[in-house]
Amino acid sequence: MSTAGAVVVRVAVLGAGLFLVTRLPLASEDALGAGLLAFAGLVVASGAWALVDGVRHGARTALLWWALVAVALALGWWVVFAATQLDSSRSFTELLVSDAGFIPFVIVLVLVPAAAGAALGSVARRAGAGD
Repeated sequence: MSTAGAVVVRVAVLGAGLFLVTRLPLASEDALGAGLLAFAGLVVASGAWALVDGVRHGARTALLWWALVAVALALGWWVVFAATQLDSSRSFTELLVSDAGFIPFVIVLVLVPAAAGAALGSVARRAGAGD
């Protein structure tokens, strides 16, 4: 699979998961719980999927893909979140500026477990090749 294709698939699946979490009945009653569930889902999904990528493609390729996924997902979530909060009190640009700190948080939330998963997957790949 090409890098672009791999990144698009991963961003689409993670984005769909985030969308579904926000549509759970829990999300309307307990926004904190839904947010924590979304964050935990990102950590687990990116770590596990990067583990598989590390086994199949090696650490370098997996890390490249997941770095791009982390940035794309963070930027996409930032824009979509601002768009959903839009009202007459603030402009879209003001919302983007006020929520810009969210970008590095999401990047770290996705990239750290993905890096660990890719590294472990690469080790497993090498260990399997030695058999």
